[in-house]
Amino acid sequence: MSDNNTVWNAIFTRDGRIFTEPNEDIPTFKERLRAQQAEKVLDLGCGSGRHLVYLANAGFEVYGIDQAPQALALARQWLHETGFQAELRQGDMVDPLPYPDAFFDGIISIAVIHHTILANVKSIISEMHRVLKPDGLVFVSVPWRNRQGGEPACNEIEPDTFVPLEGIEKGLPHHMFTDEALREAFNEYIILETHIYSKGNHICITAKKSQ
Repeated sequence: MSDNNTVWNAIFTRDGRIFTEPNEDIPTFKERLRAQQAEKVLDLGCGSGRHLVYLANAGFEVYGIDQAPQALALARQWLHETGFQAELRQGDMVDPLPYPDAFFDGIISIAVIHHTILANVKSIISEMHRVLKPDGLVFVSVPWRNRQGGEPACNEIEPDTFVPLEGIEKGLPHHMFTDEALREAFNEYIILETHIYSKGNHICITAKKSQ
C-alpha cells in the first residue's frame, strides 16, 4: 500500500463512513449534469460512498474509484442498504484511470486530487480529461492557498505542497491552490466557474471538456 492508501484505510477502519452528507455544491452540479442529459458519472476518490448514493438516487449511472479497500467496503455496504448500484474499483489516482477514452459524462472529485505533488495533480487532471466525453463536466475541490498566512505544523516539500506534522492526515502531502493556479492546472478545459467553499478552506472549479 502507498502511504496515502495506508493512512486513509486506517481512518475508514477506525471512523467508518466519516462523511455522510453530500458536499454543498453537489446538488448544483447534479442539475448541471441533468441539463446536459448526462448518464455516466465518476466519483474519483469516492471514499465511503456519500456521493455515489446521492447521485445514484438522482438516477445517474454511477462509478467510483478509491485507493482504500475499507472505504470501498463501506461504500458497497451503503449502496446495498439503500438499494442502489455503482461500479466500484480500487485504484491509485496517480495511475492511469482504468476506463476508456470519452467514457464519462461527468466527474466529481471532492478534496482528493491534492494529496500528492503538483506534477501528479496535473497528470490526474489530464487523465480526467481523457475519460470525459466531449462537453463532459467536471467538479473538483482542493485546498485554498490563502497567501495571507503560512501553514502551521507542516513541512513544505515543494512550492505550495505541504506535509502535516500532526493530525489525522500526518505525513500526507497537500498541494494548495490559488484561483489562478487552479485555472492554470485546468487549462485543457473550458472553465465555467471557480469559487471558495463556504467554510473558506477549499476552492472549487466547474469545467467542461471542449469538443
